Amino acid sequence: HTHFTFSNYICSFRYLYMDMWLWAERNPRRQASIHPQPRASTAETAKGCGPSRWVAMDPDALALEEEVFQLVELIRSDDQDDRLDGLGALSELIEAAFGEDGATVGQAFRTAHGVPIIAWLTVAPSIDEQQQALMILGNLVSDACDPNSLLTKRLLLDDDGHRAILMATMQADDPSTLLYLCGCLQNLSDDEQWAHALAMAGVDTRLEELLQTHDDPRLVQYAAGALRNMQ
Repeated sequence: HTHFTFSNYICSFRYLYMDMWLWAERNPRRQASIHPQPRASTAETAKGCGPSRWVAMDPDALALEEEVFQLVELIRSDDQDDRLDGLGALSELIEAAFGEDGATVGQAFRTAHGVPIIAWLTVAPSIDEQQQALMILGNLVSDACDPNSLLTKRLLLDDDGHRAILMATMQADDPSTLLYLCGCLQNLSDDEQWAHALAMAGVDTRLEELLQTHDDPRLVQYAAGALRNMQ
């Protein structure tokens, strides 16, 4: 995989990903996903964190895992340009992850403690960082991207990352940011615990407001899907 500089990545950002959220089968809730096809499973750690314990992990999977570790270090940087480069490259890597690669990326991201980092980047001062973080997180909490995405969802709750998501929900006002936010909320609310947490925090009221004030059909679709999941 090749690292994108942000200047190159943003050119494709608006065109490649504005239509990234697709309806997945309701089983039993609705999800939005960049990858509509089902994903194959791979070995997981007992609780989705800690050192990897892979079964017969091939060299390509090991290389993919190492790349994820390196990208998490980039998005952990104090330098905004480094974070943007890391986010752009991670977005590309996730978008290209098919089959077991999606599970490998998800597990490596959890092992590298990337979940709380990406969660708090959804409320970063930079709108570019917010959008890319929401896009990455929205994919990582989708079963269509990672068949073990429930582990990422639960880590968000356990590591207090849900507070960042709630802050993003209440603060976001940029149309593109709201689009990715609603797609992410739809995927998160596919989990019963997340649906309950979002409803208790009043996110349903915020989504209803967005339905009344925005006419982007994709935003409306994802917001309505999240609301249905929360019922």
